[in-house]
Amino acid sequence: MIAGLTLGTELRRFLRSKLGRIAMVVLMLMPLMYSALYLWAFWNPFGHVDKMPVAFVNSDLGTEVDGEEINAGDQIVDQLKNEDRVHFDFVSEQEAEDGVRDGTYYFSVQLTPDFSEAVASPTTGDARKAVIQTTYNDSNGYLSTLIGENVIRTMLPVISDRIGEEAVDKVLIGIQSAGAGLEKAADGASRLHEGALKLSDGAVQLNEGAVKLDGGLDSALAATNKLNTGAAKVDANVVKLGEGADRLAAGTQQLNDQVEGAAAKLSSLTGGVNQLGGGVDQLADGAVRIDNGVQQLNATLSQVTDLQTTTSANIRQLADQLRPIPNPDVQNVVRQLDQVAFDVDHNALGQNAPATAQLNELAAGTSQLAYQLSDAQAPFRSGFDRLAEGTAALPGKLGELQNGVAQLNDGMQRLDSGLNLLHEEGTTRLVTGTGELRNGLQKLDDGAGRLVDGTTELVDGGNRLSDGSGELATKLTEGSEAVPKWNTEQRKGVASVLGGPVRLTTTNDAGTHTFGAGLAPFFFSLAMFIGGLIIFMILRPLQNRAVASGVAPLRAALDGFLPAALIATGQATAIFLVTRYGVGLEPVYPIGLLAFCVLVSLMFTAMNQLLNAALGPGPGKVAAMAMLMLQLLASGGLYPVETEPALFQWLHPINPMTYSVNGFRQLMYGHVDHRLPQAVVAVALVFLLSMVLTALVARRDRSWTMKRLHPPIKI
Repeated sequence: MIAGLTLGTELRRFLRSKLGRIAMVVLMLMPLMYSALYLWAFWNPFGHVDKMPVAFVNSDLGTEVDGEEINAGDQIVDQLKNEDRVHFDFVSEQEAEDGVRDGTYYFSVQLTPDFSEAVASPTTGDARKAVIQTTYNDSNGYLSTLIGENVIRTMLPVISDRIGEEAVDKVLIGIQSAGAGLEKAADGASRLHEGALKLSDGAVQLNEGAVKLDGGLDSALAATNKLNTGAAKVDANVVKLGEGADRLAAGTQQLNDQVEGAAAKLSSLTGGVNQLGGGVDQLADGAVRIDNGVQQLNATLSQVTDLQTTTSANIRQLADQLRPIPNPDVQNVVRQLDQVAFDVDHNALGQNAPATAQLNELAAGTSQLAYQLSDAQAPFRSGFDRLAEGTAALPGKLGELQNGVAQLNDGMQRLDSGLNLLHEEGTTRLVTGTGELRNGLQKLDDGAGRLVDGTTELVDGGNRLSDGSGELATKLTEGSEAVPKWNTEQRKGVASVLGGPVRLTTTNDAGTHTFGAGLAPFFFSLAMFIGGLIIFMILRPLQNRAVASGVAPLRAALDGFLPAALIATGQATAIFLVTRYGVGLEPVYPIGLLAFCVLVSLMFTAMNQLLNAALGPGPGKVAAMAMLMLQLLASGGLYPVETEPALFQWLHPINPMTYSVNGFRQLMYGHVDHRLPQAVVAVALVFLLSMVLTALVARRDRSWTMKRLHPPIKI
């Protein structure tokens, strides 16, 4: 067997004594200090957060919303008392402050005094977020601060969702109340719309009545104008009749004088009587004409009276139509119409007017006069006829004639006085009254025109009010129907979703692992490099005898490597077994992981052999420590390399530990991709490169120099 490949050449000196054998065992177990021991200590620190003392201060003073007391702080405290992930000590604010300062508590959590007010603020129109105050102290341990921040980030969404659910529930209660109010408002708007429709219909009827009133007043005004014109004509005729009555009275007076003076002239009395008979006939004809004129005037004025009576009836009918309308202006118009109807009946030639009664009396007087003068059966005419027949007996009857003439004269005087009185008290007042009636009707007609304009505007306003109230009722109904109608369970469900609208679910392609399992690839690589470093603190990287004997450089390198490889294999196996069965690591590919552990351990051992052989024991170990630090920082085993300075990002692709970490991750977590074969190839290449370079160093060491004989640093 080739001497360079005999394992006993280097190990023999350690196996001769008990202490040497113990040293070999220690060499194989030493890397466990950097792998299993660290992993065991930090296997799951986040799983024991409940053992960290944390202070909780509830300073919330509570609040009142719609008469209901709310204390969100007490609710959170009750919830946290059932929380087993974190251990809270519920203390006062001063105790928490002192405890965080002196290290009694790692950190404190405090609910501010206005916490409940902030939670209920969405219902007040001044919404703001509730505040949870946390206080840390890095002098208690920076990692404890990081763990505390992680705990708070984990628990904050739970608390926030719970509080947000209650806050949203208050808002939803308000929305439901608003919905009920909208339903009532919609119902009220519907009733308002119905009232507006009735008002619009009433306004239309009122406008129609106002139009009829205006038309009736126009007709009444036209009739009153005719009445005034007729009254003026009647007054003129009465004046003429009075003038005729004056002349007739003068004639009868003259007749009376002549009769009294004709006592001596009885002979000529017959002729005078005959002449008187002719005059009486003329007087009768005049009286008949006067009576016809007066009767015609009376008939005309009766038409006026009928017209006024019809007008007053129309006005009263119009007032009766307007009387049910409760509008104060309309009721004022009704009272004015009643007064106008009364004035029409009692003024001018109304059915109850004094002028109408006097005109009837005049018509009766002229009729009586015509009857007395023209009717043979009338006392005057029959008497006069008898006078004419009794002219022979005139002297005897002279006294009777004188009496008759005196009576005639008295009648003429009374007729004259009556006509004068009719002119002064009747027809003149009739003309004045009809003029005043015309002026009053003109004002009333003007008011009726304004009433028509007002009722027209009222109709337009009523239509707009009807349209607007209809649209209001429709929109309010749509709004009330748009408001959700939840029961209590549904409302709380919606509040739960709105209070925490997002729910986070996470998946991990490589499964769920503890903090220690996450660091295992890094610590495995660290322990195996340290293992290789420790091996060559005891073993020689190259056997001087083999080098000096002139064996092949590669054989010399293997002669120095194989004893270390045996220990390295033991180290890798110990790391795997203790971590797997002692700490609790559960790799997905355990056989592959063990094989890769051995390969990585051999790679780092070869690297340490190269450094020690090339630089010497002292400088080689220093270089190995420096390389270890660079590898650790550039491997990405602790932090993503992208978060580190550019130097480590540049070293990352050429760093052997990068590939050991990637390979361990693939085999431990099971998410195998191109990185696993890449890692195996890279580790194998580094191993082979290290062996080749060590062989070159062995070739170099065949020649002795003064520097080799007297190294500047000797260990």
